[in-house]
Amino acid sequence: MKNILFFIWVTCVFYGECKSQTINYVTNGSFEDCVNCQTPPYDARPFGWSGIDTTINPFVYCSTLPPIANLPYFAYSYQYPKSGNYVIAANVFCVSSPCTYTNSRNYPKNRLKMILSSGESYCVRFSVLNRDVNRVGIDAYGMCFGNNFDTISYENVPLTYLSPQIKNTTGNCVTDTLNWTAIQGTFTAIGDEKFALIGNFKNDAATNYSLIAATPFPMFTDVFYDDISCINLNS
Repeated sequence: MKNILFFIWVTCVFYGECKSQTINYVTNGSFEDCVNCQTPPYDARPFGWSGIDTTINPFVYCSTLPPIANLPYFAYSYQYPKSGNYVIAANVFCVSSPCTYTNSRNYPKNRLKMILSSGESYCVRFSVLNRDVNRVGIDAYGMCFGNNFDTISYENVPLTYLSPQIKNTTGNCVTDTLNWTAIQGTFTAIGDEKFALIGNFKNDAATNYSLIAATPFPMFTDVFYDDISCINLNS
């Protein structure tokens, strides 16, 4: 009898552990799988990620890790990555219109591990952090899932014709330059989503912003992304 009870207990534990394992549909969501990441940002290539036109690689920054004496923690800034050693960086906003700051918008693109299932609900989460040189922080962060992003030719302009399924709350400007801010939400998949884009999908006029600091740099917003995930709620 004891042997039977022990077998049942082991079976339940094993089953529970298997059921508790969830799949992140985002490929390389924390950017740790990366080619040439020791020479960022210009030649670094995170697996599963590209620019929206597939030719431009997202800027990848590596951490030098603590102690504090090793500042900066990663190139061009001083903060820790959310996890691991790597993050990606993107331009999301510039106050002047038309913006004179080169590459005022970037939309890192991810090839999902598999196409999302029709009618299934997914929980999406990503973390964002302002560069310490930012003068303003914005509210317009979103993540858009679809299947036809290969037809987009330009990524340096606002992609206002796309409707991100995941959106930050309007008016909730992210101004932190030290601690990571999580943005999350849920959506129901159509069933053809094989790519994900992350960025600011609003035009300048619709983007709310808040002053961070009176730095000598232009009125732009550069941010880091880390720990990006898309998980089936039924997992």
